[in-house]
Amino acid sequence: MHFQPLLVLGLVAALGHTLVIPEADTALLIQRDDLSDLYSSLLDRRGKAPEPAKAPPPKPDTKPSAVFKQPAGGKHDTPVPKGCSGAYCDHGAGKVMAAYGDNLKEHADHKLSHPAVGTAFDPHSGTPADRKKATTKQRYEATKNTPTEPGKARDEFPWASAQHKEPHTSVKLLPAKESHVESSVMAQANAQAHKYRYPVQFKDNRSRRRRDLEFKRELMLEILTQF
Repeated sequence: MHFQPLLVLGLVAALGHTLVIPEADTALLIQRDDLSDLYSSLLDRRGKAPEPAKAPPPKPDTKPSAVFKQPAGGKHDTPVPKGCSGAYCDHGAGKVMAAYGDNLKEHADHKLSHPAVGTAFDPHSGTPADRKKATTKQRYEATKNTPTEPGKARDEFPWASAQHKEPHTSVKLLPAKESHVESSVMAQANAQAHKYRYPVQFKDNRSRRRRDLEFKRELMLEILTQF
């Protein structure tokens, strides 16, 4: 005959008997007070699910095709980790920062070569359909004289999704793989810009800044001053 452990302990504790458990040649004596404490403890634990272990915070995805995603339910103000690409709001400055990481090296170099690199541009206004129409028209006007090549995509700066009156729009053929990443970054940036009514500004977020054109330009100027 089998008994439930809690039932046996409860009966023994209530009746005031001593429970004798044979073990080899000796006997384990459990007094009433000990049984009462043990029984109460088991009842307290019974039916309570164990607390789940806290999961470690997720690490940013640094794969070449990855784009950093803002935590759900926040204010889109978590800075993009160094070396990653993504977008975040700088509420203090009233800007959306489009961060270009290590997987947007050539696109970042292209932006840094333009004199308007430090400008914050307002995205096209109006309904989503109006914004898409304006972006398509501006991109066509900027890139129509630049032929495409296999594996390449035309990159324009200032962005075609931005309102601007820059006299010169730079267009370059850059790796299509990078262009797919940039499209995701700008989709995030423009969505945040419309939500908070902020302009969008480029940010070089690469982990090795010595590779950018600003460093090359400064180095060249330093060399030229020696002559």
